[in-house]
Amino acid sequence: MTTLADILPVDRPALLTTAGPEGPRTRPIVIHPDPHGDEHVVAIVTTETTRKVADIAAQPMVGLSGTTDDGYYAIEARAERVDDPAAIGRTMAHFLGGAGTAPADVAAPAEQEQEQDEERPATVLYRLHPTSATLWTVHSPRPFDNDVENIAV
Repeated sequence: MTTLADILPVDRPALLTTAGPEGPRTRPIVIHPDPHGDEHVVAIVTTETTRKVADIAAQPMVGLSGTTDDGYYAIEARAERVDDPAAIGRTMAHFLGGAGTAPADVAAPAEQEQEQDEERPATVLYRLHPTSATLWTVHSPRPFDNDVENIAV
């Protein structure tokens, strides 16, 4: 039986869908591990001025989708904005260094804020809490030749 942790696309690209005023918007993002260590939660980072920040503020339910080695997944999640500088720093360190620790040339979040230009937007962190998940395993290009599994969340 597949678990949610099996399909969460940590350190891989995914498609994020938000609900904007003109309807749904989908864009590629990179999924990061949860800065609080919950294996059933993932994180994304963006900048304050992106449309997804406004979309999520108005409607915190989002969709994540992408490919697996043998099919596709779709996850619905509730986005929680995290303003904790330490959590943002851990996620950015993972993003920049790939190992969850800050490279030597990455300043601490407080130092980054002091050095930040007025034009440079602030980093925004969201934790995504899955509410439902579906996995499609594709066996051939023939229609209906796949398995559909609803994953417990």
